[in-house]
Amino acid sequence: MKILAILGSPHGLRGATNGVLSEVLAGCTGEGVEIETVVLSKQKIKYCVGCANCLTKGACNQKDDVAAIHDKMREADGIILASPVYLGTVTGQMKVFLDRCLPLGHRPSFHGKYGLSVAVSAGFMDVPTADYLLGVLIAFGVAPVGTVCGIAAAPGLLEQQDVVVAYARRLGRQLVTAIREQHEYPETGEQRRAHAFFRDLIYKYRKFFKADYKYWKEQGWLTLPQAEEEPQPSTTTDVPSEVDEQALVKLRSMLEAIPQAFDPSAAQGLDAIIQLVLHSGPKTLNWYFTIREQKCQGKEGSVPNPSLLLEGPAETWVAISEGRIDGAQAFVQGDFKFEGDLQVLMQFSTLFSSQAGS
Repeated sequence: MKILAILGSPHGLRGATNGVLSEVLAGCTGEGVEIETVVLSKQKIKYCVGCANCLTKGACNQKDDVAAIHDKMREADGIILASPVYLGTVTGQMKVFLDRCLPLGHRPSFHGKYGLSVAVSAGFMDVPTADYLLGVLIAFGVAPVGTVCGIAAAPGLLEQQDVVVAYARRLGRQLVTAIREQHEYPETGEQRRAHAFFRDLIYKYRKFFKADYKYWKEQGWLTLPQAEEEPQPSTTTDVPSEVDEQALVKLRSMLEAIPQAFDPSAAQGLDAIIQLVLHSGPKTLNWYFTIREQKCQGKEGSVPNPSLLLEGPAETWVAISEGRIDGAQAFVQGDFKFEGDLQVLMQFSTLFSSQAGS
């Protein structure tokens, strides 16, 4: 049996939070129990950049210690999240780590594991913080054993120490018992609502959340009438089809104007080629933008192996350029498909003025 504690205190093992956590772990001791504590302040953890690669392709591009911590979580039978309360919630160290745990919530796979949370404050918001941490574990699929809260303005100043210590050790024993006996906890209304929310979200945007959709489908969590219907044509735009040469002339004019709206400050360090493949009836217009050394050039034609390829209706691109529809909405609803670097895609809207081509 493996128990993994993840500690978000910047004081590490010297802090008041670890003082309470240590009492929980003291209750976890027993034959065959292995305990490990990961101190987040000693790990290399980068900020989540919001690229969504973990949701679309199933893997994070960041190179740091997070993947190794996730592996430890997968190997553990019990997981404990512990944090002091800073300005009403978890510490920055814990929050940055949890942000990087997004795919664990979108694709919950920790069913059969058990967990609890620990929060220590100076006397305010410890209960909501502990509940938040336990809710995160529940989102990952972990069965909730409970929460432990403590009040301590500094290490060694734990209020009602005897009561807190006794309760912390008892909850630690309960965690071990739950794992050994595979206790079942009734599903709450909040869990059912969360499951329904993610089910509908992932199905609605299945063309974007590709890794999520594949996982939920494999788990059999999408077997609802609305999830079994054949995908309907996108209704993102209400744009009349234009297939004559005049429409393509207009589109070329818009694409030629896009580099004028280029923001060099948003492209610092970016070296990329963005290929557009735009269809208008039986006709197709190929156009690409080269972004290098904070400069942008556009040209009609195709290039091999672009950094990012966007393909979709020319009419939709015209409507986006004229501000009649939202580009992000058109993408997530499947009007455009993409191949290549998702980070370049996520950066695309910041590279050009929203009025480009208008």
